[in-house]
Amino acid sequence: MLRSGGADQRICSIVVVFERRTAQRRGVGAQHARPQAERRERCQLHALAGGPTAALGPSLTGEGQPLAQLQGDFDRRRDACMLMIAAAVRTSADSAKAERGVVDAVEKYAREPLPEPDLEQAKRQVEAGMVYGAQGARGRAQALVGAQMLSGDWQAWQRRVVRVRELTAADVQRAARATLTASHRSIVWVKPEKTEGAKR
Repeated sequence: MLRSGGADQRICSIVVVFERRTAQRRGVGAQHARPQAERRERCQLHALAGGPTAALGPSLTGEGQPLAQLQGDFDRRRDACMLMIAAAVRTSADSAKAERGVVDAVEKYAREPLPEPDLEQAKRQVEAGMVYGAQGARGRAQALVGAQMLSGDWQAWQRRVVRVRELTAADVQRAARATLTASHRSIVWVKPEKTEGAKR
């Protein structure tokens, strides 16, 4: 969650969402019959949500830059998946410039392959999140039930870990080219309400 750090950081938040819907399938069990290519693509997009978006931070959140904070997240459902980038925009920043900066910085991954260090960091973060979330009997059960609900196969969780480990920069760029486009992009601006103490 983004936090406001001070008077200069306390205005708007911008959320950029790239949504990729899966093909509609008909028939009993069709919603679970996901091709391997589609499952791999979801792993590739997930890899962009951790290390790569964090790596954008210094160029957009340093002194004199428009953003105070920036973070990425990934959400997947049976019929769609979303890559989300949230940023806190400084009061002194040009909002149009801030928006363009976030969009350009993220969409560059469709044009340029991830540097190897960023890719390895992203893979470790995704795998660590999956393994940590599956610790203990309850966590393991939730991971397996989630795999069964999303993929129709409780063993898909373990295969997903393997797919994450095998990701290459070319894999991630291929998914980015298909998803990080204007047609898949939505942008939301959130403004905090003025407090009584702020009124003069």
